[in-house]
Amino acid sequence: MEIRNVLERLKLLTNDDREDLLLMLSGDAVQRLKARLCCTEEEENAQEEALCAAAAAQAAYQFWLLEEAASPKSLTAGEVRAEFDKGSERALTYAKQCERAVSGLLRDEDFYFGATEDTV
Repeated sequence: MEIRNVLERLKLLTNDDREDLLLMLSGDAVQRLKARLCCTEEEENAQEEALCAAAAAQAAYQFWLLEEAASPKSLTAGEVRAEFDKGSERALTYAKQCERAVSGLLRDEDFYFGATEDTV
């Protein structure tokens, strides 16, 4: 996965121009995704675009979490109340969809493969 490809996708997803922040988020997402790969190099190359989309979607989710952490959830002035968009919810949904598209190439970190003891 090329970080520049992920970065360009991330710019489209966030409509933000803070190059350093987006580059950092892109690099982190690529590293996290590469750490979960369990496929051959040929399979990875064949799914390059889908993997870049998944990395960009993960980076966009991180971006929206940062944005929401830095701003209030709502603002009230007299009888007027403004509630701010929850971009992270939509970004998480999109990230999960992109990850499902490449799920055959990734280790499932949430899956437990082991035995449990019977406590009868």
